[in-house]
Amino acid sequence: MVLNAANTTHGTIADTSDEQFDAIFATNVRAGFIALREAAIRLPDGGRIVAISAGLTLMPRPGTGIYAASKAAVDHLVRVLANEVGARGITVNSVLPGAVLTPALLNAGQAVIDAEVAKTPLGRVAQPEDIADIVRFLVSEQGRWITGQTIGAGGGMF
Repeated sequence: MVLNAANTTHGTIADTSDEQFDAIFATNVRAGFIALREAAIRLPDGGRIVAISAGLTLMPRPGTGIYAASKAAVDHLVRVLANEVGARGITVNSVLPGAVLTPALLNAGQAVIDAEVAKTPLGRVAQPEDIADIVRFLVSEQGRWITGQTIGAGGGMF
């Protein structure tokens, strides 16, 4: 099971309304919790769970606090769940992408993309396939010994 739900809004902590906070946490934490719970119940022994998190959980950037906190909460649930289902051979991990060339990043504009490229030692933003390849590895037989991890996928950004 791959958990890839996300809701975000950018704004300082001081400017975030209760309604914005609730909307972000409802999608990212509550829905994430439900998906993880159901996967733990329904997956057969030897199954794989991967949550798509965010590199922002490791980088305290202004305007991203609520989103990053919600993703960090899911990362913690992942680490706990890995311990709860490990005896069944189920692995549970998070992947923390940096900037990925998605419609959201494209809509942010070239200046934002260029700024992300400048922060990345590999000199580019990720393509969706870069993240998909990491997930593919984690759900494969080759990823069987990796569990309870938050795997940075930021091209060296973090």
